[in-house]
This record gives sequence, structure tokens and C-alpha cells, in this order.
Amino acid sequence: MSDLQKQRVYESEYPVRNMTDDIKFDTVEQVQDYVKAVQSSRWYKAIWPQADPLRVFGKLDASSAHYEWGGSISVPTAKRGGKWALREIVVLHEIAHHHGISHGAEFTGSFLILLAKAVSAETARNLRDQYLSRNVAITYPIDQALAHRVLGIA
Repeated sequence: MSDLQKQRVYESEYPVRNMTDDIKFDTVEQVQDYVKAVQSSRWYKAIWPQADPLRVFGKLDASSAHYEWGGSISVPTAKRGGKWALREIVVLHEIAHHHGISHGAEFTGSFLILLAKAVSAETARNLRDQYLSRNVAITYPIDQALAHRVLGIA
């Protein structure tokens, strides 16, 4: 299956990533602790009650963070030049892959909800605006009216 939205998703994320004051991590262990905290939160369990726990691994290639089907996230280590990926918005992007195929509509909807709940509704709205300006499809994991309330959209 081709990933038709991938380029538009990344083009939408770059400006939002650059203006977001999110958590920065120093180690893969800190990323694992963060992922565990997100998945343990009441809001996450309410939206994705059947989600399997994710495992986080360090990787040697610093060019990308990566979600592996089966429930693992690989992030480059700071020692290998991966400091850019050791941040909350990148980790939430990878968690969203746990709930949506490739960079499709379920992925983008999941990522927006994750951003709204873990970072801020403003950050999620900024990304949604970027998605809409690039015709990126969005399907929320919850009722659309509820999703709009979570994102602070009237």
C-alpha cells in the first residue's frame, strides 16, 4: 500500500514542529517513560482501550524515528545525531502510527488528538490548519464533535 499523504503530512508538520515548545528528551529511556505515561493516562485509555503497550528502542541511523508494526518505536540516540527526534512532537507522531496506517486519515486524526491532549489544543489546531491547507485527510478516533471540543474548535 502506498503512503499517498506522507509528503503532505510532513510538510504540514515542519512549521508546527518549529514553533512548538514541547518536551525535549536526553535518552531513549526518557522517551520510553514518556510513552508509558501517555499510554497510562486516563484519556488515552478511554480513546484506545485495547492498545498494546509500546516499546521504545534506540537506533543507530539518525535520519529518522520509526514505528514498527507490532508495537515498537525506534528513535535515534543523541550520541548518533538524533537529538532532533528526541522531542515530544516526534514521539507523539510515532505513537499515532500505532493507531493509523501509514500517514492516512486515521493516523492524522489520532496525531491531532494526541497533540491536543499531551501538548496543547493550540498546537493541534495549528497542525489541523496545516493539514487542511494541504488537503490532508483526517479521520478522528472519536466522534468528530468531541474531537472538535478537544481541539477547541467551535
